[in-house]
Amino acid sequence: MRAPRFTPHLRILRHGLDRLVLSSDQASFVFHGRVFVRLGTQLDGITPLDEIIRRLAPRVPPGDAYAALAELWATYSRLNSGKDRRTCASPSTVFHQLTRA
Repeated sequence: MRAPRFTPHLRILRHGLDRLVLSSDQASFVFHGRVFVRLGTQLDGITPLDEIIRRLAPRVPPGDAYAALAELWATYSRLNSGKDRRTCASPSTVFHQLTRA
């Protein structure tokens, strides 16, 4: 994983300082924690992973960044493949939950 990025059909939405939403037309996932917001917004397909980790290091320990990346990628893989939909919320449900919070 040299310069990680999400595929163009997925939307990456930042909601506040501590929530990142990964969404497709079929499902959405909400990640809680600033580490996800900081990391998810850096995955542009251009910046090498080691550079992303270095940039985050003043605020995010490398171990936490790698753990968050593993969680993002595991979820991204499920969302991208369409598997395990019962753990996914619909985009409208996620929007409703975010606007209530």
